[in-house]
Amino acid sequence: MAIEHCDVMFGAITTGIQVSQVMFGSYWKCKSVISTGTVQANDEGGDQVSGALTTGNWYSLRSTGDSWREGGLGNDQYTFQVSIDGGSNWSLSLGYSNFASKFFLRTISWVEWLEKASSFHARIFWQDTTGTIDFRVGDNAGEFGDNTGDFDWELCNATAEINVYGARLG
Repeated sequence: MAIEHCDVMFGAITTGIQVSQVMFGSYWKCKSVISTGTVQANDEGGDQVSGALTTGNWYSLRSTGDSWREGGLGNDQYTFQVSIDGGSNWSLSLGYSNFASKFFLRTISWVEWLEKASSFHARIFWQDTTGTIDFRVGDNAGEFGDNTGDFDWELCNATAEINVYGARLG
């Protein structure tokens, strides 16, 4: 990354230093929990996540708690899907699937970052553009009716922490 000019802060003194290259890394985190909730595993329409979302703000949403049970297979599952258009389009499943014996982290076009939040649970980070997000368990369309149990979610205000690892003067 080439930067023509960078004001660098040393204590209370700001100095203009010519910087030609900066190396940095970032990570996302939940700043504060807004709300938590539960969706029934047999509800194909899912639930609108409660908590006022403000367009332009950053949020994280993760699954939490115990698994739901997939009726057709009888396996405990930790997968979920999300939608920002009222349930017209759902993401692919995220989280741990006992049936597949693997953890799924799949790209979602409107999600900035996704991660493995624990051994079984996934978390997404996004900048709100619609004022709403829906959450449901990760099953195939038309196969929700025989699922049992419920699945929990947690909505947070989110932030990206950026760490500068080094800079080349020049």
